[in-house]
Amino acid sequence: MAPFVAAIDTGRKKEFLYLRKHWDFFYRLAEYSAQPHHRDVTDFYVDAETLLLIDEDLEHEGAETDIRIDDDFERACGDGDDSFTNEQQGLRFQRQVVHRLLSVVEKHGPVICEWSA
Repeated sequence: MAPFVAAIDTGRKKEFLYLRKHWDFFYRLAEYSAQPHHRDVTDFYVDAETLLLIDEDLEHEGAETDIRIDDDFERACGDGDDSFTNEQQGLRFQRQVVHRLLSVVEKHGPVICEWSA
């Protein structure tokens, strides 16, 4: 498993978020039951309910409430979990991802996510 890709389903997938080597986020997302997009494929839907549950977990674990997207977010998307010098940075990043996904879900409905090789 390598990159995580999130896309809007508009008849054709329109990608809007690409994460590389963010295993902690993958395992957190995998804890929740995701509905498959199509049978026999690895794509799955992520809806607001799932994202709000993850956000609640992150808040409970002490993730910062200031989750504004900044230059560090864009850099971290491609750098993976190894780019964080402490756990708080990783939790903040995961919360930023959740809120980025939530903003798209609120506008377009569930997003399609996949872990591609």
